[in-house]
Amino acid sequence: MSEPNLFLVGAPKAGTTSVAELLGSHKDVFLGYPKEPCFLSSDLGSRPSSVVLNSMSDYLRIYVGGTSHRYRLDASTTYLRSSVAVERAMELSPDAAFIVCLRNPVDLLVAFHQEMIFNLNEDEPDVGRAVDLWRSRRNGRDLPSRCTDPQHLDYLSIASLATQLESVMNFVPSDRLLLLRFELIGQEPDVVEQHLVDFLGLSTGFDKSLGHRKSRRSHRFGPIAVAIQDPPAALEPAVRVTKRLVRRNPLIRKATTSVLTRPTALTSPSPDVRRRLLELLRPEIERLEMLTGWDLSDWSADA
Repeated sequence: MSEPNLFLVGAPKAGTTSVAELLGSHKDVFLGYPKEPCFLSSDLGSRPSSVVLNSMSDYLRIYVGGTSHRYRLDASTTYLRSSVAVERAMELSPDAAFIVCLRNPVDLLVAFHQEMIFNLNEDEPDVGRAVDLWRSRRNGRDLPSRCTDPQHLDYLSIASLATQLESVMNFVPSDRLLLLRFELIGQEPDVVEQHLVDFLGLSTGFDKSLGHRKSRRSHRFGPIAVAIQDPPAALEPAVRVTKRLVRRNPLIRKATTSVLTRPTALTSPSPDVRRRLLELLRPEIERLEMLTGWDLSDWSADA
């Protein structure tokens, strides 16, 4: 059997890369390439640019190398907000386990907006205005010229974590669902490891040097970034192969990242914009508190 049976479904910008790499460092967990195939979230239309996945056979081929492993991990963060992905995952692997990483929705929204700028999907630098623009963008107006998926610009929906988590809970039994708080991933890796050990029934043996990633980066060379992120159709196959080679080799990936990008300070919204975002997302935070049983008073506090 080669189907995935462990799903790290989101949320984006909530420490999922660190958790995926931590899981992939364990001898009993197979992390295929790409780690985010996004195949089951067909309603969102997102697909990795480094591979072509046209069928279920293409998707399952990712996990052929993990047939001897106890777990085969699909770490697609689109699944949390997809209306079909979790149900499809349960149909594919009825005994699968699911992990959800949760972050303050305001911080997640801001970080996701900055990620969209880096990926050339967004051209509005002000996060408050970018949120407001969705009213016209959902009707096809004011879209960035290089935006590949307008749904990625629906920032309030992407940050509506309680709505998304509630949907997951409707399909996944509580004993097969692990919730991780973003702050733990960066500050208390031993606690995160213990949660994973207890939930998955694994021995210890994770590589905790795969730490929490906090740095934001910007492109050094605009034309090269455009060629990579939005290549002409004739160059797409070559770019796809290059991306696959770079991403599968940690040393090459690190060197390429250093050459093509530079560390950039995290851009914080103004206090007024942050307060407005908090008021828009406060109901989500309050529902998250009810769903998780966590004390999220610090998420609801004004900056």
